[in-house]
Amino acid sequence: MKLKKEEQTLLQDKTKNVLNHNFKKEYFKYQKLISTSKEKIENRKNILISKEEKYDIKEKTSNLSKEKEDIKKTFWKHLEETKNLFLKVFFAWMLGTIIGYFFSNQIIQFLIDILKDNNHKLILIRPTDGFLIFFKISIITGFLISLPINLIFVWNFVKTALKTKEKIKIIRLFIYSLFLSIISVLYGYFSLIPGSLDILLKLNPVGTTVSLTLLEYIDFLIFISLALIATFQLPLISYFLIENKIVKLEVFTKNRKKIYFVIVLFTAIITPTPDIFTLALFSIPLILLLEIAIILGKKNINLN
Repeated sequence: MKLKKEEQTLLQDKTKNVLNHNFKKEYFKYQKLISTSKEKIENRKNILISKEEKYDIKEKTSNLSKEKEDIKKTFWKHLEETKNLFLKVFFAWMLGTIIGYFFSNQIIQFLIDILKDNNHKLILIRPTDGFLIFFKISIITGFLISLPINLIFVWNFVKTALKTKEKIKIIRLFIYSLFLSIISVLYGYFSLIPGSLDILLKLNPVGTTVSLTLLEYIDFLIFISLALIATFQLPLISYFLIENKIVKLEVFTKNRKKIYFVIVLFTAIITPTPDIFTLALFSIPLILLLEIAIILGKKNINLN
């Protein structure tokens, strides 16, 4: 009986050992399977991620190529629009020049009328002088005739890229600029040009007479008109700098004397005569306009 009991315990121990051994084997196998399956899953994940990345890269490159194509298209489209704008402006100017040619004689006569009080005759020296005079008058008249329509062409081209506030500012500045340009031309025609010509034609040695050619006279009028238009824009530029806080108002108010000196020096360079009268006719309106620009700048700062 004792033997049987011992045998039974041995059998039980053996079975336990076998079972434990089998269990361990199975357990390790299971662990191996889990680890391999995990690796496989990770590998698959990496493959999928790499595929997705590749797809993303492809998509990004395709998007970039599309963007490049769009940029090219917009660039060429913009270039085409710019070319069309230049052609429109050019043809409008040429049409205005043709119209201006038919009125050239009347315009020349109107300009010669400035010399009425001086009783001075204008002459032509070279055979080409007449052609050059008609050409210059026609070109300038054509520019003035075509200016409104050309401004509309330019505005339609530019306005799409501007915000509402920017549009308002540009329109306002253009109106001021046009107003100052008209005032400068009228001021030159009725005051500055007759006065400076009167002095110039009298500044000659005793026993000599001045022979003024029509071509020189037209060139003189063009120069004075352009100089006046340019100088009369300086106060507007000053106002623009103050309004947009590019230059502080204090710079103008504290340096008034220096600015006045620069204005007088500038007008002395561009004036055709060395006399004080012409210099005063040029510089005084500029100083007055600058003061108006400073006052308007102060009001604008106070409102803001």
